[in-house]
Amino acid sequence: MEERSPIDRISSLPDEIIHKILYRLDAAKQAARTSALSRRWLHLWRTYPVVEFHGEEFNLSFSFQRYKKIADLLAALASRLSLYYENKRTPLESFRLSLLTMTDHTRGEDLAVVLRSALDRADYGSPLEVVIRTERAQILPKGSFSNFSRTKVLELVGCCLDGLGKVSLQGLQVLHLVNVTLREQWLYGFVGNAPNLESLSLQMCGGIGRLEVSARDFPKLKTLDIRTGESDSGTELQLTTAPFLESLVFHESGQPCKLRAESLCSAPNLKFVRIVSSREWTEVDLDGFITQLPFLSKLEILRIFLGFDSRMELRLSSSPCRNSLKVIDIRGRCNLNIESPSAAPNLRVLKLGVPLGFTQSQLDGLVSNLPSLESLYLEINHDGSSSSSSGRGMTKMRVSPHRRLRVLELHDYYGTEALEELEIDAPNLVHARYSGSGFRFPEKINVLHVPSDCQFIVEGQCDHIAETRLTHESFLGLRHSLSALSRFHLVLLLRGLDLSQEVSFDLSRAESTSPPLIIQYLRIEISLRRWTKVRYGATFLDGLFWACRPKLVSVSECYDGIAVLPKFIPEQIQNKDIAANCCYGAKCWRHHLRNVKMETVIHSKIWFELTWC
Repeated sequence: MEERSPIDRISSLPDEIIHKILYRLDAAKQAARTSALSRRWLHLWRTYPVVEFHGEEFNLSFSFQRYKKIADLLAALASRLSLYYENKRTPLESFRLSLLTMTDHTRGEDLAVVLRSALDRADYGSPLEVVIRTERAQILPKGSFSNFSRTKVLELVGCCLDGLGKVSLQGLQVLHLVNVTLREQWLYGFVGNAPNLESLSLQMCGGIGRLEVSARDFPKLKTLDIRTGESDSGTELQLTTAPFLESLVFHESGQPCKLRAESLCSAPNLKFVRIVSSREWTEVDLDGFITQLPFLSKLEILRIFLGFDSRMELRLSSSPCRNSLKVIDIRGRCNLNIESPSAAPNLRVLKLGVPLGFTQSQLDGLVSNLPSLESLYLEINHDGSSSSSSGRGMTKMRVSPHRRLRVLELHDYYGTEALEELEIDAPNLVHARYSGSGFRFPEKINVLHVPSDCQFIVEGQCDHIAETRLTHESFLGLRHSLSALSRFHLVLLLRGLDLSQEVSFDLSRAESTSPPLIIQYLRIEISLRRWTKVRYGATFLDGLFWACRPKLVSVSECYDGIAVLPKFIPEQIQNKDIAANCCYGAKCWRHHLRNVKMETVIHSKIWFELTWC
């Protein structure tokens, strides 16, 4: 019987639908490769609705004469654009022009021809995306954008817009400017011709000292993203009337900036604010701004540090906007002061970097004033240069009883030290996570009134420390520190282990009155290079399996692995001769291992299911 060829259902689709599929590819080259699929696809890529020109691909100084002149290439690109518009069924959807490192070879009149060919078809086609990237402040010729009416998304990078003149932006919804020198009045005039603008992004655009967002200039603006450079002077953002603004991102790397909102009606729908700062923010700047946002639901303050002397304080007092605030994410050396339960009655998620000098009483007062708190994330900062309590940060932490707390995460890998004592009392806790540096876990962990089905994840980040050396005491500490968590659903993650470095463990010295840890899932990531070998893998397994009894184990190589684990690990775990010749009896983990099931997922990751006596 003759074998039937499979039905190619995709090729039977109309051209318009196939063009939508091609549009999701990363580049025109990928679309061209689809011509190998079938005869049906042989010429479809030629009507691919995205035109891209990356000039840097032709700029090789030592062999530049081998290529056509840039003017000829741009002229060919203009001809190609004309072909798109001749076919009424395949309108151009995206035009991306990159002239990086080529501006010395580009003439303004050649560039103008290409831009007019792409953009001067106002009466035809669907909304268009336009991306233009230049270098050395390439001046866009006047009249190049004489008709922008069908452009929906406009991204300009490195361009000089001084001679651009007046343009029509009736259909523009997204404007993204990067490294473009602007003047305030020019920006107002530019967006004044874009009544439907919904998203504005200004990144490293110097020249704007003050930006006022009002309904007159930004009637439909929903998202605003401002990012200043290190050499920029301070920028002031004034929200006067922004009725539709929902998201604000303010990232300043230069001089201190200011945020202002005139009244509670300035941005009545602003729900998300993210502030990234490398300078100090004064209490008046930040607190006064947030107070005027009645429906703010998520606040993020992410700090970029220039030194340890930087400080910031956020004080929340009773205000109409506090009823909507549900998430606070503060990473850095910020003191958060919540004066009373009425200051943030509906706050559910708190992510806070615990600054140096933060005390247990401050933590208790903070949590007690959050009646709706459900998720608590704390980043504990240490400073090993000082042995005083104020210099080291918190060494003992107690999470007081909280009836609604369900998620607790502690990140303690910002120094070479770890918490010494940790106490958790949360009757409704369902998920807890502790991330530390290497094998440095709290010496004493006490868990009270926590349900037995709560999942505890303990993570050791060995790659956060310059030199992580596993000693005999490391395995003793692992077994002792986490013994209180054996009765819960315990997951242990060990990342960045370097088994080419010395690992020491003496089974004859290993004595402990506590039983081994019961671990539901153990994940091990080993860091290897092509020129390294697993020298201490057997010693590591002896110490690890003496300390814990995992039911499910996954082992993987990270970085530049050489696939030695699928061979090495099974030999160590399944070697019966080692167990038969062992003279340590009950101390040796091999005498307690009843069965092993192994599955290799990929060449650098394997799974083990272990059954213990």
